[in-house]
Amino acid sequence: MKTRSMKKLILASSCLAAFAPLRGFAQEAAVGNRAFSAATLAERLEWHKSLAATPRPSTGCFRATYPSTQWQAAACEYDPQLPRLPSLGNGIRLEIVGDTNGDMTAQVPGGISQAEGSFESVSTTGATDSLFGADRYTLQINTEFFDTSVCAGSGPGSVCQGWEQFIYGSDGRTSMQYWIIDYGPSSYTCPAPHSTHCDGAHVFVDGWCEFVLSGRTYCATNSASMNAGAAAPTALGGVQMQGNAAVGLSADSVTTTVGGSAVTVPGGNFFPDLATKWHEAEFNVVGFGNASRVNFDPNTTLVVRTGVDSGSGAAPGCDFRSFTGETNNLSIVDTTLVPLHNGHPSLIFTESNTGPTDPSCASGVSIGDTHLTTFDGVHFDFQASGDFLLAQVPNEFTVQVRQATGAPNWPDAAVNKAVAIAMGKARVVFFVEPARVTANGVLLANGIERPLQLGDGVQLRRSGNVYTVSDKHGNRVRVTMNPTWIDTGVLIGHLPSVVRGLLGNPGGDGASLVDSTGTRFAAPVAFQDLYAKFTPGWRVSAQQALFGEASRIKPGVPAREFTVRELTADAAKLGRALCERAGVSEKGLFDDCVLDAGVLGDAAAVKVYVGNPVLQGTVPKPVVGASK
Repeated sequence: MKTRSMKKLILASSCLAAFAPLRGFAQEAAVGNRAFSAATLAERLEWHKSLAATPRPSTGCFRATYPSTQWQAAACEYDPQLPRLPSLGNGIRLEIVGDTNGDMTAQVPGGISQAEGSFESVSTTGATDSLFGADRYTLQINTEFFDTSVCAGSGPGSVCQGWEQFIYGSDGRTSMQYWIIDYGPSSYTCPAPHSTHCDGAHVFVDGWCEFVLSGRTYCATNSASMNAGAAAPTALGGVQMQGNAAVGLSADSVTTTVGGSAVTVPGGNFFPDLATKWHEAEFNVVGFGNASRVNFDPNTTLVVRTGVDSGSGAAPGCDFRSFTGETNNLSIVDTTLVPLHNGHPSLIFTESNTGPTDPSCASGVSIGDTHLTTFDGVHFDFQASGDFLLAQVPNEFTVQVRQATGAPNWPDAAVNKAVAIAMGKARVVFFVEPARVTANGVLLANGIERPLQLGDGVQLRRSGNVYTVSDKHGNRVRVTMNPTWIDTGVLIGHLPSVVRGLLGNPGGDGASLVDSTGTRFAAPVAFQDLYAKFTPGWRVSAQQALFGEASRIKPGVPAREFTVRELTADAAKLGRALCERAGVSEKGLFDDCVLDAGVLGDAAAVKVYVGNPVLQGTVPKPVVGASK
């Protein structure tokens, strides 16, 4: 058995022997990078695609430089790495990326054989890691936590799972790190092969080391590594990664391209069942290690792409969840699922620290008096009064709204006066007139000064007059408490999901509503069909209501469609002035904005139309209620 000092001597000798070839490669890489910089985008993409498809001559480490697609043998390196920790799934959730907070992962039903990570665009002036200083970060392609045969010897009370990371560090190192999640009590020893170099601060290459996290034994080991070349945070657009599961006789591997230079490193295949158990891929830029956070400079925006190969050309699903313990200080702005992009079905999302965000896989809203946008983008007015099911994912959450008419002044308009949320085992209810919030039946008389944990992973947070109820599945409900009405946004944490209610039909055709029996009504829906056929099935009975107190609102429907034409001259003038001053310009949104400002007589009614990502791109679709 080699001692640590013997290993250091071996490594030192290897490094000296490899120094001259590396110096020659550095010169070759510089030439390749210059050629790569002069190449067109199409030429660069074709090189990446061809390089990925070129078999490695044998097991080992290899390099390639643009424009060649031939892999050249290179020396593997065996330095210990920092632990890139798993998310422990507890703690306060924030509106940033990573750890408990969440991230966007591409999800497929079949096993993933390869995942890619890259940046469609990068706009930043720099970044600093919270523990390791300026320009430090890692790029990580992470699997989900998955069941594995490696857990056969796990200890009592464990929920043992495997986890594999494909990593590129800002120091240029690219490698793989393997984790056994919760192998047993803290006294448990990790399985064979066991490293002889465990020190609790590094992850070594020669076998599993113990790390005690939250009182449980976690096990970690590394693959070999290679130096792919360093890249500053401003140069992230030139870095591309590929993580490969072991298929057939091929080992698992990681390939990293920095500009016109590429390296590929084989893994130890510590999880031989990964190819059949890998269903989610997370890619992002996060802290350098030890659960650190990379803090990007202000006005940073990154467009991230995660591509997956599972044998299907269909667009991947989406899961708002993170598996890494490292984080960044950005928030996710929007998400797009693309069947094929740069050769792979892809999830593309934007993250930024420049403006408002609503991270989700699908979003729906009920705002003003009341304008609804479904999860697949149908925008319509819903002016009925009573209690209704707004959205429901069975076994995860239910959102109900209590709508009242604006009678006597506006009898054909309605607003939300209360919102009730059942999420996990928690129940949270919001009322206006008078304003109050209850959580699990307890009145929160003094508001919420800090996030509240309501059990079963449910959390309640407040920022000003905006409350957020979230769960461990990534679902969120945003409730904005205004003086006389409530705006509500529902954000789905994973797709595909079956969602029922007024906002239902995520992933549908984007041009119809669906009632409680599954019947579709193509937009624009006739006024009579909307209120006589679609509405009744989504009413909530007194026995089903979650509000905790009986309603004094009489159920009803409007006598006619309510539009800006029904406003008085003074109300219309006020609404137009407020909406123009706020910069609301899109025709459909502008009419809704004028209607809300005129009816509610409050400048706060305009705020929801400014920079709301849920509303963008929805209005050009057919508007329901076109006939009186």
